[in-house]
Amino acid sequence: MGTSDRLDVSRLSLEAPPRSPSPSAGPTSISIYLQFGSHREIVAFERSDSPSVFEAFRARAKLFARKFAKIGGKAVLHLFFHRFEAGTPALAPLHSLSQLSNGSTVELVLNDVVELQEFPHHYKEVQLFNPTFCDFCQEIIGGLYKQGVKCRKCRCKFHKRCVDQPRNCCAAAMGPLTPSPSEAEALRKALPHSLQVHNYTRPTKCALCDQMLLGLRHQGLQCRDCNVNVHDKCASRLPMDCHVADGAIANFSEAGSFADVDVLRSPTAEEPAQRLQQLPLWRLSVQSGHVVSQNRQNVVAEGWLIHFLHNEPDRRLRNYWVLAGGAINVYNEYNNGVNHARVYKQIHLAEIVSIKLYNGNALDSRYLPHFFEIRTVSNLTYCVGENFDGASGPPAKMPRCMPESNQGVTTTSAWYHILSRALQPPSAPNGSGDAEKKTLAFAEAFQILTESELGSGQFGSVYTAIHRQSKVEYAVKIIKMNPYQRQTAHGEILKNEVAILQEMRHPGIIQLKDVFDARDSLLIVMEKMRADMLEMILSQEGGYLDERATRFLLVQILSALRYLHGQGIAHCDLKPENVLLSDLGSNFPQTKLCDFGYARFIGDDHFRKTIVGTPAYLAPEVLQRKGYNRSLDMWSVGVIIYVTLSGTFPFNDNDLQNIEALLRNSGALFPARPWGNVSHAAIDIICGLFKIDISERLSVEECLRHTWFQNFQLYMDLRALERRLGIGRFLTTEDDDKKYAVALHKHNLTPVLV
Repeated sequence: MGTSDRLDVSRLSLEAPPRSPSPSAGPTSISIYLQFGSHREIVAFERSDSPSVFEAFRARAKLFARKFAKIGGKAVLHLFFHRFEAGTPALAPLHSLSQLSNGSTVELVLNDVVELQEFPHHYKEVQLFNPTFCDFCQEIIGGLYKQGVKCRKCRCKFHKRCVDQPRNCCAAAMGPLTPSPSEAEALRKALPHSLQVHNYTRPTKCALCDQMLLGLRHQGLQCRDCNVNVHDKCASRLPMDCHVADGAIANFSEAGSFADVDVLRSPTAEEPAQRLQQLPLWRLSVQSGHVVSQNRQNVVAEGWLIHFLHNEPDRRLRNYWVLAGGAINVYNEYNNGVNHARVYKQIHLAEIVSIKLYNGNALDSRYLPHFFEIRTVSNLTYCVGENFDGASGPPAKMPRCMPESNQGVTTTSAWYHILSRALQPPSAPNGSGDAEKKTLAFAEAFQILTESELGSGQFGSVYTAIHRQSKVEYAVKIIKMNPYQRQTAHGEILKNEVAILQEMRHPGIIQLKDVFDARDSLLIVMEKMRADMLEMILSQEGGYLDERATRFLLVQILSALRYLHGQGIAHCDLKPENVLLSDLGSNFPQTKLCDFGYARFIGDDHFRKTIVGTPAYLAPEVLQRKGYNRSLDMWSVGVIIYVTLSGTFPFNDNDLQNIEALLRNSGALFPARPWGNVSHAAIDIICGLFKIDISERLSVEECLRHTWFQNFQLYMDLRALERRLGIGRFLTTEDDDKKYAVALHKHNLTPVLV
């Protein structure tokens, strides 16, 4: 190849335009150099955006490349042109001839090794309820809704990104493996054997030396694929000619795969197939909510300590202390562990009023002064440790941090540091003086049981806390807020909303006891309930509640919601997890709304567009960012009624078109099982709440006046709850007494006796 054939890219922008094209090309035509390796050719084409002109140019370029290379049916010819940016040449893909100028050079790049998916999968999106690994990349398939896809033929499951990969072919579409003799021979020469030690129960010969495999056990090696048998000494000389034995691999299309929700059973004649695609009710948050294991004892620290009571200085004890489960467990003995059934004394952290260093003389002259004191609500003072510095007092500096493992703590100063830290709420090391006072006030009043986490969400975690004086359990929500976040609008709004919620007084809303603005967090103390509505639903045998219990719970929810909306507040995150119950063992417990992290102040004529709440319970206008008002809570009420009566979610995704299509198909939204046993009034109120147009959606008052709630048994259940609580009537009115006067008379009752 001569030097004149080479393309000097650096001179392209400086060269003069080539000779003019032929007159037949027209005034708008340009000259283009085709470059394929070392071969060049000049052609004339019209400079146009027309796709037909570009396809003609591509065909001409392909014809030019065929002169010098063999182009197969699967080969792809790529076109690039030289583009100059800041004087630096670069190759860019060519999509139209309008990108070129007169004298431009187009590089032809041939890719003749293109992998295509010869046997594509026929797949559909599926919901996976158990940890599932992709059958192609072997990585776990993550997500919440319709995480992956499943082939209808081979039943394999894949990531959505893996299903169309070139080498991911459908095994069922490929058919049975019946290679020709020549193909089988070629395959046999390429595969190595997978040898493993084998015990033979019958006389067997080596495939190489033709000698017997001798011995009682582990006589030789056998290939797990083709079952060839060899001596251990002959294995290195075994050729790579393994072939898969007949029937060694099961056909996926016949054997099937692991059972999924959508293939557990076939739909019956009276049940549409849409029912099988509905998702069962489950807890959407990562945490398990109020289901907390009480047996989990995470040891914070342990070790031997000398201690005595302040009023008994001569009776000194040496015991093994274990700080775990929100208490100090004192044992008499330790032998590679402690016997939890033989605890000598237990000091709950909630009983500790204060812990402070001792800087005085010894209470008994025969012994050293003790190191620190623990004072409890029962007026007992535990004197712990020995101060070896004597009259010089305790060490001036305490350790700033402790090692990662506090087990086997041997120094009294370390115990003082650990216990002081355990009595404090989670906080940062830096803060203002006012914040430190707030933290100290909280620590003096409450003891947080960090092992008893009730739940967590976007804005913080909720723990059980015990009031030191009254021993009453409360729930403490810890919202992390650093100094920067306090200065933001979000921090101010959060504190303002919490302050307003403190003023709310309604039996159906969780009661806030106090709020502490600590160093790096906001501590919200509220009353503690026993369970949530989701636990009640999932604990039922069928996974859903009957209409009587559902009506009873929903009236309380709507009553609290009416109070909130009357104050101009939208909850924005209504779901069964945020409806707390006073008692899980009762079918008719008291309910209270909680978790106001997403609560918003929305006026009568105002709309908001920020994303809030949990997607499965959100109204369509929220995710569509079309603006929402307090009526978004009513859509959530409809979802709550639906999941409570059926045990399934109404919608698999938040796509507006899918929701509208499902709302038009009542047979798919309300399949015969279990909705065949539900009253038409219940279905009617759900349909009234599932309105895309917010102006057509039922309000709180319209729901309470709906025929589904006009029930004498419901009236009796609500009156029983009001009498049991003894706080006055808040669910029924005197108008209800008049409405059901005839029914009360039949049962020989009066409103006073109900």
